[in-house]
Amino acid sequence: MRIISIPILIGIIVLLSIPQSGLLVPMNSGSGSFPIEVSGVSVTSFEVDSGRVVVVQFSAERTTLEFFLVLSVYFTQGGLPPVAYCEYHVIAQSASYQFTTEYSGTWYLVFANSQGAQTVSYEHTDYPPEEWATIQFNNWFLAISFIGVALFVINRFARKRLAEKSAVLE
Repeated sequence: MRIISIPILIGIIVLLSIPQSGLLVPMNSGSGSFPIEVSGVSVTSFEVDSGRVVVVQFSAERTTLEFFLVLSVYFTQGGLPPVAYCEYHVIAQSASYQFTTEYSGTWYLVFANSQGAQTVSYEHTDYPPEEWATIQFNNWFLAISFIGVALFVINRFARKRLAEKSAVLE
């Protein structure tokens, strides 16, 4: 009699064998939320060194808004930045974007709201490239491992059912 099943044992080994990405601490991160009125524009900024992998995401409470991600040399506080100078531009209720910085400097998150008043939440995080590669590898390894375990369990179940049907037919 087995004390633990093979799929559970494989799952435990997989989970214990990979470093947890939560243990990798980003150098710079920030988040927040704020109300934005109809026809309102809100701006927040953060500093990043060149060569870092940056992940930016936002979510609006009710409707779509226009979002710009722009480096300080292309942004003036007086209005919306030209789309051609933006690293990223989207009209959406929520979005996520990842990029590697070419230049050190201040990056601006610009939110323009033409719909109803709402609350916007945002988050930005930057990682050294090596750490980001480790996180991505861990995520892929974990996903493939779970798929492998699931296929193993399905295969065992299918073989068992097939054996039962064969026994009934004999």
